[in-house]
Amino acid sequence: MTRAPETIVVVGAGPAGITAAHALLERGARVRILDAGDGPVYPTGFADAAPATDSDGPGGFSAYLSDRDSTGPDVSPKFATPTARRIGNDYARLNRLAANDFHLFGALAGGGLTTIWGGLAAPYDDDDLKAFPFDAADLRASYRTVGARMGISGARSDVFPAPPDGLELLPPLELHPTAGLIAARYRARTTAFHAAGIRLGAPLQAVLTEDRGRRRACDYRGTCLNGCANGAIYNAAFDIDALREFEGFSYSPGRGVDALARDGTGWRISTRGETIEAKTVVLAAGTLATTRLALAARTSGPRRVRLLHNPVFASGLLMPGRLSAPATERAFAMAQLALNVDLADAGADDAHALLYSTIGLPTSSLAAHMPFSTSTSVRAVAGLREALVPMTCFFSGAASDSHAELTDRGLSIVGGHSVELPRLVQAARKRIVRALRRIGVYGLPGSTTLAPPGADLHFVGTLPMGTATDGDCRVAGTDGLYVVDGSVFPELPARPCTYTIMAIADRAMRRLPLEP
Repeated sequence: MTRAPETIVVVGAGPAGITAAHALLERGARVRILDAGDGPVYPTGFADAAPATDSDGPGGFSAYLSDRDSTGPDVSPKFATPTARRIGNDYARLNRLAANDFHLFGALAGGGLTTIWGGLAAPYDDDDLKAFPFDAADLRASYRTVGARMGISGARSDVFPAPPDGLELLPPLELHPTAGLIAARYRARTTAFHAAGIRLGAPLQAVLTEDRGRRRACDYRGTCLNGCANGAIYNAAFDIDALREFEGFSYSPGRGVDALARDGTGWRISTRGETIEAKTVVLAAGTLATTRLALAARTSGPRRVRLLHNPVFASGLLMPGRLSAPATERAFAMAQLALNVDLADAGADDAHALLYSTIGLPTSSLAAHMPFSTSTSVRAVAGLREALVPMTCFFSGAASDSHAELTDRGLSIVGGHSVELPRLVQAARKRIVRALRRIGVYGLPGSTTLAPPGADLHFVGTLPMGTATDGDCRVAGTDGLYVVDGSVFPELPARPCTYTIMAIADRAMRRLPLEP
């Protein structure tokens, strides 16, 4: 009699968990995903016969306008959207997380944080991976597999000169006219920018520019911040239906995991609803939730671990040449251009900046960064929209100084920034502004705001490969327990990490030993 293969339990239905399940199922394994949320969360209007449309002009601001102080000017307006409030509700309580001086946010939803993702897909190169136990060549096949499933648009640029080999990119997104003018002027002054330590180009985006099944190409309606009704921006929830096509797959929403315990040669998984037994468990619940479960499950090792994230500041730029331009009615409303900023002479890793248009951004959010009264700032924004260029700039995890500690009550997070961060912010902004001034873009005095620790949402590094986990993401000294989310990063480059998290999850699960 042939014995059915074991069912591998994946904890988490975000990008790492969905990717892990894909890889395992393609190898013939049986997989059960436990989702702490109530199921997939899709953008409003997605897959409807008549998707929601804007009713109040360019940008569709009525969908997500918020009071100026609803999230504060020092964090992204995406935290004030209805989707963010829905997926973040009760996240900390149910995962037994507490924070001090740290912007604590997470997702209880199928799709995880990709439900509010901007779609930036940044493959790491060998320099980014220098602290990892493998190089870019080892991730090449997984980048290609994951990227093909998501759909990535873009082209080679000074920011991403070498996309993963074999990955067929979709045509690039159209740039907002202001961003297009910046890109054109940069191309005419490339040598000068390189000499100044700045490289600029359109980022790779997990955003469709061609229809694919239920997902439709970006139509530039500008409502990206509140979720793309076309499904053009990748959301891991889109792949749950594809996983259901595998005979060995099962999906269990409403199954937040309280604890893991060793039970003979396997694991006992205590959830809010049932107790599950499994020989192999794959933690993909997001760094904070995974860290609490893993630290409590292992029998040795520290209870206090470092927590890496990307410190980030926001700043305003102005292109006076666009002041008289007619209003742009339709555009992609997330990042338009990316800049790599060389900070070697400041004794730091490169920074990574993103330039946006004002399409889709609430007036209240933009006004919060203007150095005037509220009413004056709102009027100024109205007159400056085409010329305004909002910017965010991210630093590597080396500029963070946060930690997480397992206590009797759960996981306690204390946030902090490196003492060097103020100097690095000044150095990066000065370098960017000085370079962009050459092409008619100027920094707005008084517009720079440093976000609190954690506001970047790039939480990683608590269970790093090489110490707490091995190169195949197995928890050291523990059989049958794997971690495939950002927890396993030994270091954190300044560039967005979601694509690399997914590639690492794919690589690890294609190497996981399966029973014959």
